[in-house]
Amino acid sequence: MPLSLSKKSSFIAQSDIRVMTLECARVGGINLAQCVCDTEVLLSVYLKHRIERLLDGVL
Repeated sequence: MPLSLSKKSSFIAQSDIRVMTLECARVGGINLAQCVCDTEVLLSVYLKHRIERLLDGVL
């Protein structure tokens, strides 16, 4: 008896994250769709924004 796909397989859709991964690979980009980045934020950038927020009364 040959194997066949389940009728339920027609309901399977590719996730948005997978779509972005494939598109990034196609154009040689960096996929940040999963909101994971191993790059550290420069201390000067962090401090600049922290000071701006303090001056704006946000923090």
